[in-house]
Amino acid sequence: ETAVPELGLQKLVSVAKLETKVAGKVTVEAKGYFRDAASGILNGGDFPPKVNQATQFTIHWILRNYASDVDGARLTANLPPGVKWTGKIKGGGGADPSFDQETSQVVWMLDKVAATRGIISEPVEVIFQVEVIPGGGQVGQILDLLGETKLAAHDTFADVTLLASD
Repeated sequence: ETAVPELGLQKLVSVAKLETKVAGKVTVEAKGYFRDAASGILNGGDFPPKVNQATQFTIHWILRNYASDVDGARLTANLPPGVKWTGKIKGGGGADPSFDQETSQVVWMLDKVAATRGIISEPVEVIFQVEVIPGGGQVGQILDLLGETKLAAHDTFADVTLLASD
């Protein structure tokens, strides 16, 4: 027993509770392909694309989730002017992306993504096709097929919103 004379106590007990919540991490990759038969979607047209002729490309969105489960994952990207949504889709983990004609935005919603998807197990992936008909002013220029892909998801352990982009 330790005496604490100034307080007149015979025992001093101190209790502390330390709680640390570590937020997870999610990443998204956006990749575009012309030759992509392995995806199950065949692209047509010439490569490199020719002026006033349609060429299709497949876009792969690959989502990886590192440390904790997430829900309400929402991926979005705009199609640039001159790029069209064809409606052909593969994969998606049970949820197909949708396309808003008015805003030219592709949206992919996922209810739940388990921790370590894409780390220990396969990532969640969706593939969709777009079509472009280049104009004469695009000769020799880089052809944008997709705007910035943005991801927002709710980390169920830390109760925070996780953000990523590509």
